[in-house]
Amino acid sequence: MLQAVSVESQVESRSAQPSELQLYTKSEYLHDITGRIELTRPDDTVSLMTMGFEPDDPAISRLMAVLTAASERGARISLAVDAYTFLLNPYGPVTTPGPLFWKRGLSKDLYTTHPALRALEGFKAAGGRYTIINQPGRAFSNPFGGRSHIKLALINGRIYLGGCNLDQSDEADIMVGWNDDDATTAGWLHRLTDQIHTKHSTSAVFQGVDIAHPLDNDTDLLIDSGKPHQSAIFEKAMELIDQARQSVFITCQYFPNHITARHLKRAQQRGVRVTIAYNHSGKHPWPLNLLHYVVVHLERLR
Repeated sequence: MLQAVSVESQVESRSAQPSELQLYTKSEYLHDITGRIELTRPDDTVSLMTMGFEPDDPAISRLMAVLTAASERGARISLAVDAYTFLLNPYGPVTTPGPLFWKRGLSKDLYTTHPALRALEGFKAAGGRYTIINQPGRAFSNPFGGRSHIKLALINGRIYLGGCNLDQSDEADIMVGWNDDDATTAGWLHRLTDQIHTKHSTSAVFQGVDIAHPLDNDTDLLIDSGKPHQSAIFEKAMELIDQARQSVFITCQYFPNHITARHLKRAQQRGVRVTIAYNHSGKHPWPLNLLHYVVVHLERLR
């Protein structure tokens, strides 16, 4: 299994009530933020971060139109897109290298021909700010390493965090949203995203330090810095699996192999009911489908 150096965020809630945190499917999330941004006024602040970006998707195209209109009427809108979108093109029957795989920078002609860049430039022309973060330092770099997996939306004091990229709107994924009544955490996240825009890099901002930001006495926001062999989120997930006494239900994009598989196996051996939901290898484009088929086959042998 490809192990990517990543930056991720997760809400770890010990006793938060359902009325405080709201869960969204991907389509619900996109519908909700689009509606809220459509109502923004001059001087309102909106920050978005995504790893994948596919403006040709109807829901994302609608969102970009709303972001552009909000920028035109004076709202402060910023969008950070990870360079993954330009290192790899995973959307389609075949996975192909993107323009940043071959070189360090994006050529000028791509700004009029590449769908993602055309959408971003149109947004910028209306007064919005966008940054392609974590661009590679050399050609032929690993498209999976050094990526930011932060998926975030901030609409003034409304916070959304989770797994939803601004790409295929029919994918199964989840986002959690809540109102930050005193705007303390929202303000902190707005400042954090502004630093990422300024430095064009998540690693330059986090500098290898994972963050556990308290939301209240019962809830922490965990952010991985992307440092190899270190992950506050992963450690917490393994801790929860090891503490389980009745059941574990885990959903993953890919089969949870290696260390996670060992923890799940030990849980099952002590009588815990373990259920894993993940994408069939056939759901991934070539050649990633072959890679994930081999991973699952090797795990079954183990």
